Amino acid sequence: MADAHALATARFQWEEGLRRLEARAGDGLGPVRRRLLDACRDELRRRLGMTFPLTALVDEYEGAQTWFLALAQELAPGHPDAWDSAVVLDAAFAQFARQASDAGRAR
Repeated sequence: MADAHALATARFQWEEGLRRLEARAGDGLGPVRRRLLDACRDELRRRLGMTFPLTALVDEYEGAQTWFLALAQELAPGHPDAWDSAVVLDAAFAQFARQASDAGRAR
Protein backbone atom coordinates (compact mmCIF):
# COMPACT_ATOMS: atom_id res chain seq x y z
CA MET A 1 0.00 0.00 0.00
CA ALA A 2 1.25 3.46 -0.93
CA ASP A 3 2.52 5.78 1.78
CA ALA A 4 2.10 9.57 1.94
CA HIS A 5 5.37 10.21 0.09
CA ALA A 6 4.46 7.81 -2.75
CA LEU A 7 1.04 9.44 -3.01
CA ALA A 8 2.50 12.95 -3.18
CA THR A 9 5.06 11.91 -5.78
CA ALA A 10 2.48 10.16 -7.94
CA ARG A 11 0.06 13.08 -7.78
CA PHE A 12 2.82 15.45 -8.82
CA GLN A 13 3.67 13.24 -11.81
CA TRP A 14 0.00 12.95 -12.78
CA GLU A 15 -0.55 16.71 -12.66
CA GLU A 16 2.60 17.20 -14.74
CA GLY A 17 1.05 14.80 -17.27
CA LEU A 18 -1.98 17.06 -17.55
CA ARG A 19 0.27 20.07 -18.10
CA ARG A 20 2.23 18.21 -20.79
CA LEU A 21 -0.99 17.13 -22.47
CA GLU A 22 -2.21 20.73 -22.63
CA ALA A 23 1.18 21.96 -23.83
CA ARG A 24 1.14 19.51 -26.74
CA ALA A 25 -2.48 20.11 -27.73
CA GLY A 26 -1.61 21.81 -31.00
CA ASP A 27 0.91 19.29 -32.34
CA GLY A 28 -1.58 17.34 -34.49
CA LEU A 29 -1.71 14.28 -32.22
CA GLY A 30 -4.48 15.61 -30.00
CA PRO A 31 -7.22 13.29 -31.32
CA VAL A 32 -4.99 10.24 -30.95
CA ARG A 33 -3.99 11.24 -27.42
CA ARG A 34 -7.64 11.82 -26.46
CA ARG A 35 -8.53 8.34 -27.72
CA LEU A 36 -5.69 6.86 -25.66
CA LEU A 37 -6.65 8.96 -22.65
CA ASP A 38 -10.24 7.71 -22.79
CA ALA A 39 -9.03 4.12 -23.14
CA CYS A 40 -6.74 4.54 -20.13
CA ARG A 41 -9.58 5.84 -17.98
CA ASP A 42 -11.74 2.91 -19.13
CA GLU A 43 -8.96 0.51 -18.18
CA LEU A 44 -8.57 2.13 -14.76
CA ARG A 45 -12.32 1.87 -14.21
CA ARG A 46 -12.17 -1.82 -15.16
CA ARG A 47 -9.24 -2.45 -12.81
CA LEU A 48 -10.33 -0.34 -9.83
CA GLY A 49 -14.08 0.06 -10.18
CA MET A 50 -16.01 3.21 -9.44
CA THR A 51 -15.13 3.45 -5.75
CA PHE A 52 -11.44 3.40 -4.86
CA PRO A 53 -9.01 5.23 -2.57
CA LEU A 54 -6.04 7.16 -3.93
CA THR A 55 -3.65 4.60 -2.45
CA ALA A 56 -5.16 1.92 -4.72
CA LEU A 57 -4.61 4.20 -7.70
CA VAL A 58 -0.98 4.74 -6.70
CA ASP A 59 -0.52 0.99 -6.40
CA GLU A 60 -2.02 0.52 -9.88
CA TYR A 61 0.29 3.20 -11.29
CA GLU A 62 3.35 1.11 -10.44
CA GLY A 63 2.49 -1.49 -13.09
CA ALA A 64 0.61 0.70 -15.54
CA GLN A 65 3.43 1.12 -18.05
CA THR A 66 2.97 -2.46 -19.22
CA TRP A 67 -0.73 -2.30 -19.97
CA PHE A 68 -0.47 1.25 -21.30
CA LEU A 69 2.08 0.31 -23.93
CA ALA A 70 -0.03 -2.64 -25.08
CA LEU A 71 -3.09 -0.40 -25.23
CA ALA A 72 -1.25 2.33 -27.15
CA GLN A 73 0.12 -0.15 -29.68
CA GLU A 74 -3.35 -1.55 -30.23
CA LEU A 75 -5.23 1.76 -30.51
CA ALA A 76 -2.64 3.91 -32.24
CA PRO A 77 -0.19 1.64 -34.05
CA GLY A 78 0.70 4.30 -36.61
CA HIS A 79 1.29 7.04 -34.05
CA PRO A 80 4.10 6.03 -31.67
CA ASP A 81 4.76 9.72 -30.99
CA ALA A 82 1.47 9.73 -29.06
CA TRP A 83 2.55 6.87 -26.78
CA ASP A 84 4.42 9.04 -24.28
CA SER A 85 3.24 7.69 -20.94
CA ALA A 86 4.49 10.82 -19.15
CA VAL A 87 1.79 12.65 -21.10
CA VAL A 88 -1.18 10.39 -21.76
CA LEU A 89 -0.95 7.85 -18.95
CA ASP A 90 -0.12 10.42 -16.31
CA ALA A 91 -2.93 12.71 -17.48
CA ALA A 92 -5.38 9.79 -17.35
CA PHE A 93 -4.33 9.02 -13.79
CA ALA A 94 -4.70 12.70 -12.84
CA GLN A 95 -8.23 12.79 -14.22
CA PHE A 96 -9.16 9.47 -12.66
CA ALA A 97 -7.72 10.53 -9.27
CA ARG A 98 -10.41 13.20 -9.04
CA GLN A 99 -12.96 10.40 -8.66
CA ALA A 100 -11.21 8.71 -5.75
CA SER A 101 -13.27 8.26 -2.60
CA ASP A 102 -10.73 10.30 -0.65
CA ALA A 103 -9.69 12.78 -3.33
CA GLY A 104 -10.93 15.81 -1.40
CA ARG A 105 -9.02 14.89 1.75
CA ALA A 106 -5.67 14.09 0.12
CA ARG A 107 -4.44 17.55 -0.79
